[in-house]
Amino acid sequence: ERELEFRCQCGGNTSVLESRLLALPKYLILHLKRFKLTENLVMVKLEDPIILCREMTVTAYQGDQLYSLISVISHVGSSVRKGHYVSNGLHPDHTLEDGEDQWLHFNDIYVLETSGAMVSEWSTEDSYVLIYQRRAWPALV
Repeated sequence: ERELEFRCQCGGNTSVLESRLLALPKYLILHLKRFKLTENLVMVKLEDPIILCREMTVTAYQGDQLYSLISVISHVGSSVRKGHYVSNGLHPDHTLEDGEDQWLHFNDIYVLETSGAMVSEWSTEDSYVLIYQRRAWPALV
């Protein structure tokens, strides 16, 4: 939700813009803005730390849906012109439902086994693209 400056015949000068999703996709891709233009029109990298949510609930008209993080793309480097992209993803031999926290770290030809907990720790300042997958609500025990 954000406030917009607007003038209408009724005398009001502000309005509110609200966006809602009608239907939720199987995959939700979030692109974080990690670069910005300065007043001098120089592109700089933002390294503000974030907390990666491994699971999140998204609300739509059709109801709430649970999403789990399955991949993170990060930009490792000090600027727009210097850096390298790496990716972390849920291990293909494991599902979100099996309770395993096996992930893979992809860095060019190198592939290392890791965990989602480590990915969350590594990616707080460099994460650039987050990919979530819709999943069923866990059964209550």
